[in-house]
Amino acid sequence: MLAAQYTQQLKTNVSAFASVEWRYLGKQYFDLANNLKQNPYHLLNARLGLAVKKVQLALWAENLTDRTYVDYAYNFGAAHLGVPRTYGILLRTNF
Repeated sequence: MLAAQYTQQLKTNVSAFASVEWRYLGKQYFDLANNLKQNPYHLLNARLGLAVKKVQLALWAENLTDRTYVDYAYNFGAAHLGVPRTYGILLRTNF
């Protein structure tokens, strides 16, 4: 995993931030016999936002490369795919 974040103070109690995160996941096996496997893959996530005092507003994106991957699987055939490219808005406050 490699992540970077940059924060710029704009005014007193106001800052802007940007972050990017890259995750590499190696070959995975989903059963004891190592028959169910998945090749290595990577995910790219990003966030951009403003923070004012204790309130933060951010735009975020996950899986920017829209990689199709198996999040988890079972040896009886059930599997769950990972989330495709997803965007969102986050509003958060700290107490």
